[in-house]
Amino acid sequence: LAIFNCGSEIYGLNTDKSDSDYTVIVDGFNGATVIKEDNIDYFVYGIEGFKRCCSFDENIPQYFSIWFDNVELLKDHIVAIDETRKEEILSLLHIDWNKYFKVWLKANVDYFGIHVEFGHTEKCLYSLYRLNSITKNYHKTNKFKSFYSDEDRTYALDFKLNEKDRLLHYERLKEIFNYLKSLVKED
Repeated sequence: LAIFNCGSEIYGLNTDKSDSDYTVIVDGFNGATVIKEDNIDYFVYGIEGFKRCCSFDENIPQYFSIWFDNVELLKDHIVAIDETRKEEILSLLHIDWNKYFKVWLKANVDYFGIHVEFGHTEKCLYSLYRLNSITKNYHKTNKFKSFYSDEDRTYALDFKLNEKDRLLHYERLKEIFNYLKSLVKED
């Protein structure tokens, strides 16, 4: 039904070593899965599975929930779409972030917690810079949108490009993680 670019490419953080990421919505499938093929990751959803992800259904694996801020950018990154169902598909790209922000944030804190604790240099940790920008912007404007501050984008790109220097980011990433964790605990 639709294919969208997603991942580091839509944030301008893709490098020579980056894989390509696509969100794919299909008919006749009732779940969510990842298919990896030739340096491409396809995040494949049945239309009902995609709807469940948009409402942060607890039966959807956490791995799919943590990246769902990407939905805010998908409309601008259409690769292919079934024109006969375009309106229906694009209507799925609206998440009630006032309702689901904390659920999304908690999923991210749960997911990245183990990486912060034990995987100080794992590549996925650059995502904490994105979460930092989105969260601070959300609290400042009271509106959820995909946002990357210049500072956080620069740090994220440095983290991705300079693998041998990733440990230099650890204290900053730990501080961001603790900030996000404190927001989850707030009433």
